[in-house]
Amino acid sequence: MVASARGFVFVAVLFVSSLLYSVTLLTPALLLLIPISPPGVYLFFRRAYRRWSGFVGYLFFAMAAFLLENLCGIKVKITGDRLEFGEAALIICNHRTRVDWMFLWCLCLRQGQLSSLKIVLKESLKGIPGFGWATQMLLFVFLKRDKTKDLQRVREISDYLVGLDMPTTLLLFPEGTDLSPNNHLKSLAFAKKEGLAEYQYVLHPKVRGFSECMQALRPGLDAVHDVTIAYHNYKDGGPPSENTMLAGCFPPEVHMHVTRFAVADLPTDDDGLQQWCREAFTEKEERLREFHQGPRSFDQAGRLDEHGDDDEASRSGLLALVFFVAFFLLVALYGGKVFYAGAASACCLCTLVTSLGGFDTLELRWSRFSFGTSSGELKQD
Repeated sequence: MVASARGFVFVAVLFVSSLLYSVTLLTPALLLLIPISPPGVYLFFRRAYRRWSGFVGYLFFAMAAFLLENLCGIKVKITGDRLEFGEAALIICNHRTRVDWMFLWCLCLRQGQLSSLKIVLKESLKGIPGFGWATQMLLFVFLKRDKTKDLQRVREISDYLVGLDMPTTLLLFPEGTDLSPNNHLKSLAFAKKEGLAEYQYVLHPKVRGFSECMQALRPGLDAVHDVTIAYHNYKDGGPPSENTMLAGCFPPEVHMHVTRFAVADLPTDDDGLQQWCREAFTEKEERLREFHQGPRSFDQAGRLDEHGDDDEASRSGLLALVFFVAFFLLVALYGGKVFYAGAASACCLCTLVTSLGGFDTLELRWSRFSFGTSSGELKQD
């Protein structure tokens, strides 16, 4: 009963906060994106909107990370290289479960990357009320499982953010899908057909998507963070999922091993980047094999939480939670009819825009209308 209540509270807080923030904090700010001002002023407005949406995203993700560790009782253990706080990075990670990206919020909170975080997600998540609306406005990258269109989308958003000169942290799962039994069988069949090694703990990565992201974001990137994530399974077995989390069943420990690669040290050509990605996943396979067949932990050298990161992250997450509670009570107690009418109108607008392609698509179209390119460069007369 206690576990179920804990899971319900966690999911309810995420839903209510994402709905509240998207309707009250993000939707009104969309006025900044309407291309009715002179080009130089409009560029300033778009950058202001990106910074504001990044701050709102930080409030949500920091609170969620705090709840995962303190309400849900998950112990996050991070090992590996020390990272530069707040640096712009491309994060690549193995995709063990459909909810890996939630636990990576805990890593990004410690590294000051939540306000610049973008995640590559499935297109179907776009329509979720609250969370889907907010991630559109945060300019997450949604994929339709169409290689040509997806690569074009990645390039478009990457070019747009680089053109705005906004620090960006993009979370990418190069495998393209999670390590479910069915997907694992498909990966084994692919490996056999192509004469590749048969992996047990990762899938063979889709290396072209990685190279496209890397090439598009390179001008604004400081580093690539190679993250390997692993879980202590529940006492009943099985990895985390949306259903198990709603039922209050969370992994007792989440382990992440981080390796930092400076952009200057990576290959500059597509073939070299794709081979680098393949080798990175070969190393992940070996690291995960040692994890699961050994003491269920990564190398303890370089434990990030030994340097105070955990305490600082906890304080930041607690402040974000306090803000949400105070904001929620303010709205609930003093909202009034005018506020609720406006909120209902905002929900209708979000539903309509989502059905027409989403706020992310709208922002990119407006930028082309005003500037002629999605990268944000001014038209030349």
